[in-house]
Amino acid sequence: MEDWLVPSQPGDLPPGACVLAFAPHPDDEVYGCGGALAHYAAKGARVEVVIVTDGAAQVEPAAREAHARARAAESRAALDCLDVRVAHFWGLADRGLATADDLEARVVAALHASEADVVLAPSLWEVHPDHRALGAAVLRAAGAASARTPWVLLYEIGAAQRPNLLIDVTPVWPAKQRAMACFVSQQQRQDYARHIEALNVWRTYTLPETVRWAEGYTRVAPAELRASSGLREDPQQALLGLARDTVLERAAADHESLRAQLLAQRAALRASIEDFHRAMAQRDAAALALRAELDSREQALTREIASLSAELARRGDEIARLVADNAGLCAETERLGDEIARLGREISSLAAVNARLSADAARLAAELAATRQQLAASRSAEAELQARLVAAEAQGAQLRGFLADMERSTSWRITAPLRWLASRLRRR
Repeated sequence: MEDWLVPSQPGDLPPGACVLAFAPHPDDEVYGCGGALAHYAAKGARVEVVIVTDGAAQVEPAAREAHARARAAESRAALDCLDVRVAHFWGLADRGLATADDLEARVVAALHASEADVVLAPSLWEVHPDHRALGAAVLRAAGAASARTPWVLLYEIGAAQRPNLLIDVTPVWPAKQRAMACFVSQQQRQDYARHIEALNVWRTYTLPETVRWAEGYTRVAPAELRASSGLREDPQQALLGLARDTVLERAAADHESLRAQLLAQRAALRASIEDFHRAMAQRDAAALALRAELDSREQALTREIASLSAELARRGDEIARLVADNAGLCAETERLGDEIARLGREISSLAAVNARLSADAARLAAELAATRQQLAASRSAEAELQARLVAAEAQGAQLRGFLADMERSTSWRITAPLRWLASRLRRR
């Protein structure tokens, strides 16, 4: 609803090949609509400015002419900063526009001469009387134009209006700043540039963050100018009526838009509900199928559980048997351990016996070796004895032969000793 009263987005300037701006004093054309003029100039439009008064009301009469020239020079320098090259100076008395009888006629003549598509003038809610008078005169003249009815943009300087158009002047703000700095005489009296910047910053209050400076306008379309009969009698009330009508039109448009959106949302909601019902039916069917499948799986799972339970019981019995076998094996293992320990002790004992036997065997081997040596010595002695015996037997045989020979001898000297020896030998 706020959009019905103040725009929430920056708008576009009305299209125009020729733009005519009316300024009550030298500087108002920059302070009030300098951003819009810079935009039009950048687009290639022919921009002309009419500065209506000499702006010399606050100086002594003798100094007014020089002061007016100085202010005109400041305006030309400022317009150069905006790339605006055409400026007309009417030189009317400052603070005298409210009583100037030919003001509207001059404006009509300027409109016809320029064939402007867009006209800019001060808002009717300005504080300065020259501003209000010039704004009303421009509205009357534009509404009474017979050949061509232009767009009218009412700008603000000293008082805020309720605009129906906000122009983003961020791209041209540096140019507007340079132009405002040209009004040295006015900046010495009051820091107008700071006030205007504050106004242009404040105008971004309802706009996106990217808009840093904006100018506010009351935009009056050609059709509204032609249709409004009250512009000549009471322009301010006529503008209020136009604003009210605009608000009502926006409200009606928003109402229709909201109604269309509501109908579309209702249709979409109905379609969504139907889709939901279809989806729910599909889900119900899927749920029934899933339930049947779950029942089947449950039965299969029950059978599987029963089978697993039986298998588990069998396995339990087998485990119990294995446990019992394991207990027996443990007992057997313990018995075998004891047996192994006993065998170990026996092996230790046998090892000791074996060591003793080994010692005995070594001793016996030594004794056997000694015995064998003794036996070898005995055999050697036996062989020697045997040889001696053989030699002795040979000698004995020889002796017996000799004895026999001696026995057969008849010599007493021989036989007597032989008989004695033989008897001795026989006794042996």
